[in-house]
Amino acid sequence: MSAIKNILKGRAWIVLTATREKIDGVDVPWDHAENVRANVELEATLKHNGLDYHVGEGMYKSNEQGPSFLVRCRNFAESEQMLYLSRYYQQESTLVPEGLCYDEGTTHWTVKERTDRILFGAAALAEDFYTKIGDEAFSCLMHDPTESDDYLYYQTD
Repeated sequence: MSAIKNILKGRAWIVLTATREKIDGVDVPWDHAENVRANVELEATLKHNGLDYHVGEGMYKSNEQGPSFLVRCRNFAESEQMLYLSRYYQQESTLVPEGLCYDEGTTHWTVKERTDRILFGAAALAEDFYTKIGDEAFSCLMHDPTESDDYLYYQTD
């Protein structure tokens, strides 16, 4: 099994980026100087903290998103640290095993779209959003929770 699949079969990982689609209210590409600087800084932070991560290319709604970082978290503290990095880099959502985790701007993050299954290879590349690391691609198929579903909440102190 590949290192990427091995991480994704676990319950403690996160995919994040520092790329923003808008800076100061203006649409910008992933390779805008501020996005490039922020992603270099994010990778330096991951490396400095000794985290197990892989760098890939992200796609969202068929638009290049620049670098995406798949991070294997060893414990809750690392997962929490990654959510705070997502907030620091002003990300609307971050991918966790349970689904897309949205920042509520407090001590709460909410999973509003749950992961049904993870696709790999050509099936992943056919989706509107995926991450490609080396020659491996993956995409999480999501569903919106219905009224009968409970939202999942991440809460920190």
